[in-house]
Amino acid sequence: MYKYDNVNERVEELVSALKGTNNKRLYIRYQAMILLLRDGKTSDEISAITGKSTASINRYKQNYRKKGVMGLTPAKPSGRHADLTPAQQAELKDIILTKTPEEMGFPAQMNWIVRFVRQLIIDLYSVEMCPSAVHAMLVRNRMSYTRPTYCLANADKDKQDDFKKNSSGSNQPTRR
Repeated sequence: MYKYDNVNERVEELVSALKGTNNKRLYIRYQAMILLLRDGKTSDEISAITGKSTASINRYKQNYRKKGVMGLTPAKPSGRHADLTPAQQAELKDIILTKTPEEMGFPAQMNWIVRFVRQLIIDLYSVEMCPSAVHAMLVRNRMSYTRPTYCLANADKDKQDDFKKNSSGSNQPTRR
């Protein structure tokens, strides 16, 4: 079994770090090391208490031995890389905010829709993205869209006012 120097100081440092974190994964790692150092628990006992595998507990111990408290910090998950670079996303956002779809060669329409944004990405950057990924990217960039509503461009204001005056106030048909 590995012997740690300055156990009381190490436990105090871990308790302080434990109280200062909101990260659940980090909290469990600090807790595991406190159980090891202060209470002398084995990896199997710590595993049963924390719900982590014995292999994970042993990895926490090894990282703590090498790097101290900093060794317990979880590595950032790599995840999938973004389809567009931040610069491309900024350029795309600028286009969407300053130009209409018609100005970019799409059918005459005043609103950007996911289908148009997707095609614009293909045209500008040669990157294929599914519609849901385009929508998620728009949301991440704090852009929202609304579906266009039907509006009568040639509506006669006088006829609309006349209709409102002559209607009975209810659009429900009368029962017989």
